[in-house]
Amino acid sequence: MPAFVPLEDQIAELEREIKVRERVYARWVNTRKMKPETASKQRERMEAARDTLLGVLADREKAGMVLAPPPG
Repeated sequence: MPAFVPLEDQIAELEREIKVRERVYARWVNTRKMKPETASKQRERMEAARDTLLGVLADREKAGMVLAPPPG
């Protein structure tokens, strides 16, 4: 079973990855290793994943839920 990763950490990792991809994709588009449309689509998917997790986190906070790691 994978280790428990808090939502905040998952969101932070997505934020980090989005920033990395922005830099890398810009280079790849400039050197024609990637089409601009592909870069845009992949960036949008990562941002959608981040936004989904932000929504889940907001809903949990609104409901006063605290998720603890599984025992053991």
